[in-house]
Amino acid sequence: PPAETFAASLLSIGIDAERVRRTVQHQRDDLDKKLAAAVNAVLDFAQDKQRDLSRVVVPDVQESFEPGYARAAAERGIGMAARQRQHIADFVAANKQAMLSHACRLLLDGLHDLFKQIGHKLETIHSDVARDVTLHNQVF
Repeated sequence: PPAETFAASLLSIGIDAERVRRTVQHQRDDLDKKLAAAVNAVLDFAQDKQRDLSRVVVPDVQESFEPGYARAAAERGIGMAARQRQHIADFVAANKQAMLSHACRLLLDGLHDLFKQIGHKLETIHSDVARDVTLHNQVF
């Protein structure tokens, strides 16, 4: 492993073993902190995007209900409440599969984009950690 190779290099040039141990531990701690901060940033990003994604579905479903609401709202007179309920029930029965499919497509498209964004963020983290490991493990 790189840390052990680095430690062996320092020991081979006569640097005190305790100093080498502290240096290697400091490097590991530094990398752990950077990695934890980067992972937490990705988790926060994913949580924010998930919240945004969940907020997309409700307005879309509400919008798809507009024709049913309009027909129900047009009812007047005796028995209008029962007819309104029936219009909404008929509308839902006729359109529920299309509404569900559209909402699922919105979610799946959003999740696909989210996964791509997370993948890019993880690639950046990987590159940054690899660079830091290389820099930390060079003999001065």
